[in-house]
Amino acid sequence: MLLSRLNNRLGRACVLALALTALAAPALAAEAAKTAKAPAKTAVLLVTFGSSHAGALDQIKRIEPEVKAAHPGVEVAWAYTSEKVRQILAQRGEKLDSPPEALAKLQAQGVKRIVVQSLHVIPGAEFHDLAREAQAFARQGKDLRVAMGWPLVSDTNDLQALARIMLQAATPGRQPDQALVWVGHGTHHPAGVAYPALAFALAQVDPRAYLGTVEGYPSFDDVRGQLQAAGVKAVKLMPLLTVLGEHSKQDIAGDDADSWKSRLTAAGFTVTTDLTPVAGYSGARDLWLGHLAKAMQELQTEKSGQAKPAFKAK
Repeated sequence: MLLSRLNNRLGRACVLALALTALAAPALAAEAAKTAKAPAKTAVLLVTFGSSHAGALDQIKRIEPEVKAAHPGVEVAWAYTSEKVRQILAQRGEKLDSPPEALAKLQAQGVKRIVVQSLHVIPGAEFHDLAREAQAFARQGKDLRVAMGWPLVSDTNDLQALARIMLQAATPGRQPDQALVWVGHGTHHPAGVAYPALAFALAQVDPRAYLGTVEGYPSFDDVRGQLQAAGVKAVKLMPLLTVLGEHSKQDIAGDDADSWKSRLTAAGFTVTTDLTPVAGYSGARDLWLGHLAKAMQELQTEKSGQAKPAFKAK
């Protein structure tokens, strides 16, 4: 008798549970559909060479709130391409991600759509390495969508725009007899042709504007010869570098005999310096943001398992 009553009660409980499940099914199905239709998480990975100098990234960090303002709701992460810089900072207790590490963290957080925005000046070796890493990451999951944002200078429009931005930034405090000289890092990568191209773009706007590189072409000797041939006596010396790091403080404006400032002074020029990095130019950040906007558009139509437009002509 007890067993019979228990079976009856269990039977009624099962019927009630089935009834409640049936009633809840539409709501559960609606919630599942809502979740399925929810837009995939999107993130922007800002990638720079990096620097171990205190305060070196203050200027370039200004781009983060600008990215968030232009793309509300998008998560922003950072990565450094320089292994040496990451190692130095790690010894100080500062753990900073490489691009693959940052991408893996975003994926672990459920992010499915990522724009990898290069904050390099030219599409040189660092950028191409980054593009390969992004492409390899994109192939790891069928539901991943990855797009690449170009560096500062990626075509002739960028060259001409950057030349105007640089000259506008150099105007405050410029003396009437001063020539303007920017110094970039330089590279032996084929993308190094961007430096003489930018030098030409500068000269087209201001014949007393020059550009050289620490490592590459145009060299110090090239620029010094141009200054002497033009009869220049005074020079305003500035970096064409993303952040204020070792190259700016030592190779360009340092007091050692082999710095650009010391060598120009020894050659008879009166030299003043302005160490504002390129990332300190609001117009330069606008160029990066423009490349990011195009990459965000491409992300909407990008097929999973790919990362472009790293090598795609505009």
